[in-house]
Amino acid sequence: MLLTSANIGDVVNFSVYPSSIIGTSFQRVKVKAFLDADSARAYLDPTAMHLAVFPTLPPGVPNDPDKYPWVKLELENGKITVVGLPWIDEITVEVQSSTQLQIVVSEITAADVARVRQALVAAGFNKLAFTML
Repeated sequence: MLLTSANIGDVVNFSVYPSSIIGTSFQRVKVKAFLDADSARAYLDPTAMHLAVFPTLPPGVPNDPDKYPWVKLELENGKITVVGLPWIDEITVEVQSSTQLQIVVSEITAADVARVRQALVAAGFNKLAFTML
């Protein structure tokens, strides 16, 4: 699936071709915007990054960072980064849908609440709300 402006606001997972340079994959990143190379300069040097990653990109990608769009992403830790759209392996793109889960645990103490929170955080769940009933 190719990311488009329709994905702005979506949370996605994907892998990139220049994995040895910028990491293997992006997990649970929020698509914030599509930028031109001039706008991407606020976050990185598109020319330098393009020169570094171009040898890893598939055939047909223009050898000019001004000739393709850039995707502004918010990482799970809140940091912003930018990647060239052709760097994304489009067959790996997954849009994450999310919902809420409500769990009621009976016969629990205040100390148990902390343990439950720690277990959920250790499992990768960071957006939690607890209410004692």
